[in-house]
Amino acid sequence: MEIFIDDYQFIGVLNCEKEIVENCQIEVRLSEYFPYKITGNIIGTPQKYDEIANLLNYHMPDKVIKLKSQNENDIKCLESSEISFPSLTFPANYPKFVAYKITTLEFNSIKIIQKAKKSEKRTIYFYLHGPQNVLNCRRYKYENNRIITEIRKEIDINENLPFKLYIDNDIVSKTDENNTSLKYEYELLSITSETYKTIEELGDDEFLDRSKKIIGELLLLVSFVGKKMIEWFSYSLHSQGKLQTYVKSNVRSDRDEPSIHDVMIGYNNTLKFIKNALPKFRKLKLENYDLSAPIIFYLSQSKMPFIEASFQSLFTALEYIKTVYVKKNKMDKILSYKKFRKISHAIKSIFSEDEFTSLNLSSTIIKEIQCKIPELNRYSIASIIKSLCYELDIDLKHFYPKRRKVTLFKVRNNLVHASSDIDIDLLHIELIRLRLLIEVIILKTLGWNDLKSIFESYDMEYVKS
Repeated sequence: MEIFIDDYQFIGVLNCEKEIVENCQIEVRLSEYFPYKITGNIIGTPQKYDEIANLLNYHMPDKVIKLKSQNENDIKCLESSEISFPSLTFPANYPKFVAYKITTLEFNSIKIIQKAKKSEKRTIYFYLHGPQNVLNCRRYKYENNRIITEIRKEIDINENLPFKLYIDNDIVSKTDENNTSLKYEYELLSITSETYKTIEELGDDEFLDRSKKIIGELLLLVSFVGKKMIEWFSYSLHSQGKLQTYVKSNVRSDRDEPSIHDVMIGYNNTLKFIKNALPKFRKLKLENYDLSAPIIFYLSQSKMPFIEASFQSLFTALEYIKTVYVKKNKMDKILSYKKFRKISHAIKSIFSEDEFTSLNLSSTIIKEIQCKIPELNRYSIASIIKSLCYELDIDLKHFYPKRRKVTLFKVRNNLVHASSDIDIDLLHIELIRLRLLIEVIILKTLGWNDLKSIFESYDMEYVKS
């Protein structure tokens, strides 16, 4: 049986530009197992079915259908950004004045506003989806013949912010609709943002925007060290006697927990890592040295169905690292434009010499060759990565057996440019090396030098054997 975190019932209005359908009996449900999956139903008579069908006939692909509560004075008011109708059915010869489920609904996102107690403290709860053991801050106690998990730890990010962050968990209780004696309980892990600043000192919009930004960055780093995406799917803002809840459906994470051996900083170091790495991550971002894209491509590789695609996703992460490193160190060219122009002119003049004119090259071919000349003034990706590794005190040979040459870039070139068959066994080993290299580069760039979990891992032993 599916359990629902929340179940909302209200009278709503469907709106598609100027076309509206009023007095719709709406049900909206959030699933426990898929809390980001927002579904619902419309209950109505054959007449209501006809009104909605007409609205859908008016609806075009470029037009958005929205839903909101009809009475804005309700205790709970709901509005959605966009909805879709997976099915619209009504049985033939159904009694004219009897209500029936006439359509199911799917929501991109919803916002719920309700009245709440006033308090000097304003709070935002960000509910998380994805593996949660990486945020290993649990404390257990025995109460009323059961074990209760408790979390309430402040997240110290080493910055002076107008709000504080905590890791929390909510124990949610639901009673079975068919059996009132049967009760279900489950945990929702959350990160809470709290402030005692007045609304004049820190407005709700700024409070929300700054909290979303820093928690998004925090969760990206936690996802990276746990090798699995964790993100927020909903938030609730408690402010000025109102509780505003927002739920989104575009969530990329799953609940598979990583092995303790997969967490590259160890299970007990997450809060310490956040304290040290997050300020560095944010500082680098302000300096246009943004590691967000490399981390996203790193996380994406595990979802790829083929080893070639996984390797390409990881190498894209490495190329993003190369790009931000080049910008920071002004390595976009080997020589100044003035110096290289002389070399460029000298190369172009060769085509007018007798030994080249005898080749009878067409003007089109000569132009194609000349277009490649500016590329001679760029560092190769291999040179740039070696320079970065030297700066971070990383030895690329450490990822290979003794007396073996570094073959990573050759394998990549063969995969992208060669038409011959790929050695899958070699590609698999280089995939693991590439993943380990990216982990070490990002961690050391963020100032985290405790790499014992990586260098003593089974994968490292495997690639060096």
